[in-house]
Amino acid sequence: MFNFDLKEARIFQAVRWERYPAFRFAKPLKKLFLVLFIFSFPVFIYGFLTDALTLKTQKIFLGLSIIFLVLSLINWLKESFLNSKLKKPQLKVKINEAERSLEEHNLAEFLSLEAAKAVWKSENNLSKLFYYLLSDNPELNFIFNRALLSLKEIKKILKAHFTPQQNLAEVQRTILESLKIAQKKGHQRIEPGDILTALAKHDLIFKKILIDSNLKVEDIENLTWWLEDLEERIEESKRFWEWKNLIKRGTLAKEWTAGYT
Repeated sequence: MFNFDLKEARIFQAVRWERYPAFRFAKPLKKLFLVLFIFSFPVFIYGFLTDALTLKTQKIFLGLSIIFLVLSLINWLKESFLNSKLKKPQLKVKINEAERSLEEHNLAEFLSLEAAKAVWKSENNLSKLFYYLLSDNPELNFIFNRALLSLKEIKKILKAHFTPQQNLAEVQRTILESLKIAQKKGHQRIEPGDILTALAKHDLIFKKILIDSNLKVEDIENLTWWLEDLEERIEESKRFWEWKNLIKRGTLAKEWTAGYT
């Protein structure tokens, strides 16, 4: 037996706060107000430089530009606060330390936001955990497409097994296995891919699907590694300011070193 209480974990605050309109609509509102600013400010500049607009109209567009820019920044700050603070609360201990003393630490603290949401919606039912993990994390489609498995059919099968009955022991066993997989991969939090691999080992429905498709648990685990490696590379490429990305772009006259001078 181990300590697992999602409601007592700090990540649960992020699960709750993310549902509030102020945070849920922060990203689309940020983009909307930024577009409105990009539209209104050039109009003000055009009217200011050419006198094509009256002074009153210029003031209106300038005021709107300032309002739209401020609103865009406010929503950007809310989005940043949710992503950097609420979604990633500081861990008191590392995941390998928690595994050595399961009863002393609440393992729910080590869930990522996506994993925590799936666990919360599952209501301690393994089929629901599998279903919501797939529904709320579309990036996992990559794994099932590569394994030639129909995600639509799997969801249909899982929904047919939705029952009010709870199987807390099975869910906890899956979470514990997910923790071990996360530690093996060097993760500090349990990610959706870790839970998916654990489900392949413990969920009877998933195991039957794999057997019928001549697949093994190792196939799902390898595909999960592949997906995570791709995601990591994409994230690294976005940080263009880092040295290893800058040297890929080359420098002035770098091509000349291999050509005629």
